[in-house]
Amino acid sequence: IKFDSDQQKNQGFPVTALREISVLLALNHECIVSVKEMVVGSGDDKVFMVMDFFELDLQEAIKQKRQYPNVLRQSELKGTMRQILAGTSHMHEKW
Repeated sequence: IKFDSDQQKNQGFPVTALREISVLLALNHECIVSVKEMVVGSGDDKVFMVMDFFELDLQEAIKQKRQYPNVLRQSELKGTMRQILAGTSHMHEKW
């Protein structure tokens, strides 16, 4: 989690970050990456989320797709969209 040093000095830990962390910790769905735990480093501005490891995230796959046109086949794109929509549906049902 990145902090704006001036904001943290004046306001402490961002409320929006706390909200996102609590939502991610509460979510339990196969299409949503799970947060295992939160770790606080040596300083107040060092907070880390421990998550499952994936070699490639969606943003990186899209970047590679631009460089190499056949990185994601149509079936992979359909599967990715199904996962995104299933995860989004789960979040909407829960909140």
